[in-house]
Amino acid sequence: MRLLSACAAAVLLCASFAYAEDPKPVETKLGEWGTVTHPAEMAPGKTYDVVVKLTEAKAGQVVTVNLNQMLKGGKFGKTNALGKPGKQEAVAGDIKFTITPKANDEVASYSLVVFLSPDGAWKSKTESGTAKVALAKPADAPKTDAPKGDAPKGDAPANKLSAPEVRNLPERVD
Repeated sequence: MRLLSACAAAVLLCASFAYAEDPKPVETKLGEWGTVTHPAEMAPGKTYDVVVKLTEAKAGQVVTVNLNQMLKGGKFGKTNALGKPGKQEAVAGDIKFTITPKANDEVASYSLVVFLSPDGAWKSKTESGTAKVALAKPADAPKTDAPKGDAPKGDAPANKLSAPEVRNLPERVD
């Protein structure tokens, strides 16, 4: 019976990391100098492609992409992840980065920050732009149009038990 309880806990824990399918990428204009194509939403732990498209080469400049986190309550929450492989030469056309958001329970949304500078440092930027990115909801999260009633407290989904609750289930008596 303990094995069955342990298996149930493992299944629920794994299911909590399941997110909805990746949405179609969106393109955001950064200014006259370029655009960024990115997912409309991102889930922690998943790696995403982000493509910066410059309208023209910027001699002596590099492109850098950061993912900042916006906290619940609307506060800025610092940089969450850096675009890989890091700063890249500012050439005309597509410049590909990957981003893997880190988990943080306080995150409400993300903001992609794209900037040009001679050395890859924010302080010396010559151009910058941002794109809003939503925090992906788990695939099995309750829909917002669900009937009201015994709503869960906080952000807990109505149909989930937390791992501690699973471990404390009474043993079955036949």
